[in-house]
Amino acid sequence: KLGLEPLECICGTRGAAQLGISFKDKNRQTCLGQVASRYQSVVSAADDGDVVSGCEGIHELRQNITFCIQTTNQADILLAYFYRFFASCRVDADETFPWECNYMKKDSNRPKRVAICLEMEWGYKRHLETYAGIHKYADKAGWDCVTIPSAVRVLKPKSGVALFDGVLGRITEPLAQTSNKLKIPAVNVWLNSPAKKVSSVLADFETSGKMAAQHLVGRGFRRFGYMGFLREKDSRLQIQGFREILKVLGFRFTTYRFPRTGLGGEGLGWERFLEGLGEWVDSLEAPTGILVGNDLYCRYLIETCRAKGLQVPQDVAIVGTSNEPAICASPYPALTSIDLDFELIGFRAAAKLDEMMNGKNASTTVEHSPPKGLIPRQSTDSRAADDPIVAKALRFIAENGQDRIKVNDVASAVAITRRTLERKFRDSLGRSIAEEIARLRIERAKRLMVETEDSFKALAVDLGFRNADHFYKVFSRVEGITPSQYRNQGRKETAPV
Repeated sequence: KLGLEPLECICGTRGAAQLGISFKDKNRQTCLGQVASRYQSVVSAADDGDVVSGCEGIHELRQNITFCIQTTNQADILLAYFYRFFASCRVDADETFPWECNYMKKDSNRPKRVAICLEMEWGYKRHLETYAGIHKYADKAGWDCVTIPSAVRVLKPKSGVALFDGVLGRITEPLAQTSNKLKIPAVNVWLNSPAKKVSSVLADFETSGKMAAQHLVGRGFRRFGYMGFLREKDSRLQIQGFREILKVLGFRFTTYRFPRTGLGGEGLGWERFLEGLGEWVDSLEAPTGILVGNDLYCRYLIETCRAKGLQVPQDVAIVGTSNEPAICASPYPALTSIDLDFELIGFRAAAKLDEMMNGKNASTTVEHSPPKGLIPRQSTDSRAADDPIVAKALRFIAENGQDRIKVNDVASAVAITRRTLERKFRDSLGRSIAEEIARLRIERAKRLMVETEDSFKALAVDLGFRNADHFYKVFSRVEGITPSQYRNQGRKETAPV
């Protein structure tokens, strides 16, 4: 089954002659047998102490060859190990092996050849942004990058094609083992990767859990929940961060965790997932703030809440994870979500790989890249209150805040006197009804100024302010900076790496 081309590529004409290997008879097994026989003779000489080392690591390469013989049927990889063995030793001080080898030859003048192992066809933001971040660094470094969706194909050599100098992406355990054996640096960006002894740059899910907790507490919530995958590192780390903030404040939270398997493909576990989700939502006491480990599952949660008669965000406020634009934008309500900044992860992973390919920082390390931030939207666009009258008033403000409503309108909506409602607002929220109306409008304005190019005049009309001047004055008083300054600051923070 062995092709002659790999042998010729590994040995070359001069190398074949020095080994005593002839390609004239075109007998494939004979050729490989001759290489293996030569290898055994050199090993035997080494065992007798007769081999002079051309460089360190001969015995390690010998172990690699043994490993390759035992575990792989890839002749090209096996021959690459043979080449490395012979290239690193000589039988006597005068004998050399000046072979040409496309797999192993290093040329300081050629650009680094890097494999990007990401499933781009899935279309997830985390893959697309990681890919973009890698290329931002690669373009500056002058790399020759090749995108390979399947991990099993990354280090599968082809005749006449050079092996990669480095590998970036979702590193599986077999890929990690192969890269280690071939001494090819690899950097992983997949948090749930089973691979061990591989350098990684990962999203900081623990910090994302802390950010969500702080946001929900700031919205006045006192009851909390977490929804995420079972037996996944990202969910476990998010829960740790979520719990760390809430525990200090004396709050607890319930969880609904479910296996990832069974929800994709034919969806064999779909009914069980929905049944469990419905039971969990039934157990919630409104108002509750919930962190969800995946934006898509926020949509399933919202649908279930509606079926149970719960409104989002008034009864259940929801924070998602990853800030997937299409999922977060629609339908109503738009999702508050945490942007994990996968573009920065890709950039940092590429920088780390560059160091490793240049012989620096070779030790296996794991770095956690901080989230870009929490982007507030409609799914948390409310204030929680235990007082049912205040909660009803907050719901009215949230649903009608874009109109030019006044304090008397709110009091009329809950059928209570303005003085009594003002007192209840002070007791529950620590501010007046008018301040809450202004707060809600300002929060929406902050989101729209970053997400849209609408003029301040258009925003003022859409948000219920009298005019642009009124909007400018209220915003500056509440936030301490002008709307123009806030918009410019927001654009800088959301700019790509």
